[in-house]
Amino acid sequence: MEATPKLAKILLIEDSKNEFLLTQMLLRRENVIIDMDLTRSPAEALTYLKSNKPDLIVIDKRIAVLENNKFIKSIQKHKILKNIPVVMLFGIGDETAEINPYSCELGVNICLDKPLNHDKLSFITKQIDFLSFQASENQIYLCAK
Repeated sequence: MEATPKLAKILLIEDSKNEFLLTQMLLRRENVIIDMDLTRSPAEALTYLKSNKPDLIVIDKRIAVLENNKFIKSIQKHKILKNIPVVMLFGIGDETAEINPYSCELGVNICLDKPLNHDKLSFITKQIDFLSFQASENQIYLCAK
C-alpha cells in the first residue's frame, strides 16, 4: 500500500463562503486532493499565519484593495512569510490587465482568473517549483516537496 503524499497546505483568503465551497466542489469533482484552510479577510489571515505556515497563499482580489495591499506588504516584510508564494484570483469584472503589474510589484507571484481548479493549480505548479501533483489510484494530490 502506497503512503499518502505530503499535501501542500494552502491558505485561501476569500470573503465569500460560496466561492470557497465552489472551489472545493470543483477540485473534488476533478479528484484533486488538497489541504486548504479558509480565512475571510487579510486581518484574519495574519492571525492564522502567527501559528500556521502554508505552502501557498491564494487571495481574492475583490477583498478591499487597501486591505490586500497592506496584507501583502506585511508578509513581504516578515523574514519567514515572505518566502510563501502568493496567488491573486480575479473575478468577473475585475480589471486584470490593469492590476497585474501593480500586484506583482507588491509581491504577488501569480494572478489568475477565478475559479481555482485543476488547470489553474497545474499552471501554479509549473511556476512554483516546490509544488507538484502526484497521482495515486483515481486521485491527484497537490504536494509540497
